[in-house]
Amino acid sequence: MDLSEALTPSKTALLVVDVQNYFCHPDGAIGRRGNDLSGYQQMVEQRLLPLIAAARRVGVAVVLTRMEHDFWTVNPAARDLAGRATLPYGDEDQPRSSDRPPIHSEAWERAYFLIERHPEDLEITKPRASAFLGTPLDLALRGRGIERVLVTGVATNVCVESTARDAFQYGYRVFFVRDCTATRSAAAQRATEVTIHKFFGTVVDSAAVIAAWQQPAGAASASAVERWDRR
Repeated sequence: MDLSEALTPSKTALLVVDVQNYFCHPDGAIGRRGNDLSGYQQMVEQRLLPLIAAARRVGVAVVLTRMEHDFWTVNPAARDLAGRATLPYGDEDQPRSSDRPPIHSEAWERAYFLIERHPEDLEITKPRASAFLGTPLDLALRGRGIERVLVTGVATNVCVESTARDAFQYGYRVFFVRDCTATRSAAAQRATEVTIHKFFGTVVDSAAVIAAWQQPAGAASASAVERWDRR
């Protein structure tokens, strides 16, 4: 498949999921627990920001999502997970914290990490992992004639994967930009990439996407196509 044809700017949206201080900044709620967020920060600075800039240059719609919930919108089922220990067969992540604060509309944690919203960007505030659940995202994308979505952001195996799965269920062609997603577990990152590749979409690299946008549809360079197809 030719990426320059598949990702026609007028039919494509770039979804940037939950790149917020809460999740990415060392002084945010996740960083204050002692988690190493350097992988998140490098992903945003080195790869996601250039991808967003490239999307804006060619007229691809940019959608910024952010998690926000309070007493009314927090998921009550999440209370059952508080303090849950790691699995007995080697889950490498830490036990789930029982003291995560809510993300209120006025909180500094709600702000985007290193990303500046442009006036033409769509902003989606979501109370759940998926950006499609309880939001006008599907309505907005269809109103713009969007058929394909590039999915990026954090965390790979939670909000990003949930959004990608729902995009597929709604009938969008999903392109999962793996080097513009991040999570703290290499095993979880790979598991999401394999799942998306097998069942929900196409796994791509940001360099191949940017290269595709730099040339006319149908004229993607052999090197970019080879990098994409061999993943």
